[in-house]
Amino acid sequence: MVRTQMTTSEFLDRVELTDVPRAFMAAQWLHAQQTRKQEKADSENVAVPYLTHLIDVLGLMLQGGATPAQQVAGLLHDALEDQPCTPDGHPTIDFIRDAFGDEVLAMVENCSDVIPVCGQPKGEKGPWPERKKAHIRHIDAQATQNADFLLITLCDKRSEEHTSE
Repeated sequence: MVRTQMTTSEFLDRVELTDVPRAFMAAQWLHAQQTRKQEKADSENVAVPYLTHLIDVLGLMLQGGATPAQQVAGLLHDALEDQPCTPDGHPTIDFIRDAFGDEVLAMVENCSDVIPVCGQPKGEKGPWPERKKAHIRHIDAQATQNADFLLITLCDKRSEEHTSE
């Protein structure tokens, strides 16, 4: 499969779709080179497209009654953390705001435990247990103000649990 490079504006102007299909296309665009390791029954690790995780999260969210804005944020929930820049070099945070609005961006930000800055080295994220404890404290604090992202976070954790089984 040949991957064509397109600019952010080309992506946004490409087709007239509702936000959920556009978010699916954006997730594919942003995570195209990313894979997840999945253990097979014979203990071999295989690389599967990262998009499979995002589809799993979306499926769980749909079962939970997610709003369209939550569905969009669910498809993009890892974009800021994993892809600080779009494939054409623009800040992903700006892309999400411009393409899907502040409500979706706020949910995506609340789902992220670390948000690297586009153009700066990612650096060390820090030890996993400390990052996750800090993220849980963040979730607790944000949940009283805006609970829209909680369904995304719960479905993300369930998907990760399912993948590791």
